[in-house]
Amino acid sequence: MELRQYQKDAIHAILDKWKFEKNVLLQAATGAGKTIIFSALIKYCMERYNMKIVVLAHREQLVRQARDKLIAFWAVGKDYIGIACTSVSKVIDLSKPVIIGSPQTLIRRVENMPPVDLIIIDECHRLPPPNVDSQYKKLIDKLRLKNIDLRLLGVTATPYRLGQGYIYER
Repeated sequence: MELRQYQKDAIHAILDKWKFEKNVLLQAATGAGKTIIFSALIKYCMERYNMKIVVLAHREQLVRQARDKLIAFWAVGKDYIGIACTSVSKVIDLSKPVIIGSPQTLIRRVENMPPVDLIIIDECHRLPPPNVDSQYKKLIDKLRLKNIDLRLLGVTATPYRLGQGYIYER
């Protein structure tokens, strides 16, 4: 699968931003290939740095989509992916370098997870504001305790939270 130039540019921008910021937001229009972009980023990070990566998605369909796109983009990646979403797989696999799962499933197992280098949050506009307690917040906070250099990539087409405004803030 060949990336379009704007997808390559997005990956370079994310990597450049991570030099100075731990949290980065990728906004791309619906249909722009956000899942392909973060799949290419996962492949790059795994091949270059052998990172431990978690992809969070709030719905079964998005967990399956992330897994399928990653495998389509990076065929050998199939052996590196563990699923942590009980509606997708009854076997929760936290042993693989790339875990694709739901916050609901992972929060119950966070104590058994190894340190993580990167969290990618699909549809990140769904996260509540930072001052609101949520499963996402608890999971990220607990994983940051295990690795203070943890990087985070939020991915969305709509960086706006109804009733709250833009999600650009920390």
